[in-house]
Amino acid sequence: MIMDYLPTNWKKLNLSKILKIKHGKNQKQVECDDGQYPILGSGGLMGYANDYLWDKPSVLIGRKGTINKPQFMDKPFWTVDTLFYTDIFKGYEPKWLYNVFQTINWYKYNEASGVPSLSASTIETIKIMVPPFEEQKKIAHILSTWDRAIDLKEQECKEFKIFKKSLVKKIFEDHKNWNSVALSRLCKIVTGKKNSNEMAEDGPYKFFTCAKEDYLIDHYAFDTEALLIAGNGDIGHIKYYKGKFNAYQRTYVLYDFKLEILYVKAFMDFKFANQVEKEKQMGAMPYIKLGTLSNFKIPIPDTKTKQMIIDIMVNTDKKEILLCQEIKELKLQKKGLMQQLLTGKVRVQS
Repeated sequence: MIMDYLPTNWKKLNLSKILKIKHGKNQKQVECDDGQYPILGSGGLMGYANDYLWDKPSVLIGRKGTINKPQFMDKPFWTVDTLFYTDIFKGYEPKWLYNVFQTINWYKYNEASGVPSLSASTIETIKIMVPPFEEQKKIAHILSTWDRAIDLKEQECKEFKIFKKSLVKKIFEDHKNWNSVALSRLCKIVTGKKNSNEMAEDGPYKFFTCAKEDYLIDHYAFDTEALLIAGNGDIGHIKYYKGKFNAYQRTYVLYDFKLEILYVKAFMDFKFANQVEKEKQMGAMPYIKLGTLSNFKIPIPDTKTKQMIIDIMVNTDKKEILLCQEIKELKLQKKGLMQQLLTGKVRVQS
């Protein structure tokens, strides 16, 4: 986050003046089931170790793979060789630096045409704006307030998802004597026809791919109520949508249902992932065959029970959406604060 001006008593420094990039190591010799120290990779926690590489506060950034997700550790840890960690010099606040790392466009420094990669030497040449140490600490304290609020809300969301999953499990496992019908007899199953590069940033219609994120497109192929299922990528992930939309060629579109669509989604959310795991086709990228969907069995309850399940799922889905929205709002608030505090537009007394 470099700007054309420097606030009073701030400096513009290369990261090499603030930290030393350190390399992770192979974890095979230290990994164990009852280890007390986390083993971290560029994607997060990978296991536990009986030894550690570093025991001081550190900001971590991916060397290869996920290079845009900084991590922070203030307890002893081990990192594998796809994740850099940092030796932060005296006079610099680690938590402040972690927030600065979150503002850097790491893909700008990508050095590979395939799997994204960063080098230690490139990272250390990046310039950042540096306030006095006391101001660093106060900025970190303010932003940590939002971090704690986000962590609490994310934990609430996680616990609610566990509750929702156990509730659905109990409902369906208490009714194992229902007759079942193959999914292909309950709806039409097709795939989209579009390539992923046809998405449009300002398109008026939803474009469903095999990613968790939703995209937009300029034209639609469907105008209906449907379930969208990722055939590869985020394999087996199920979305519900009603309206005009389009779909990627590896995304399954289920529509024209003869049974309540929300009930079908409820059961598939509960059971389909297990079926996919058993039957997915392996290769360069795992994928779902049409037969896995067509032959998937949906139990048919009585009308009263079916409506009860739909009501429960609608209400719990609303609660989950609300929690996700609250998390998103807190993150936006923090992002706005970071923009103000880390550029010196808003000053805190040092």
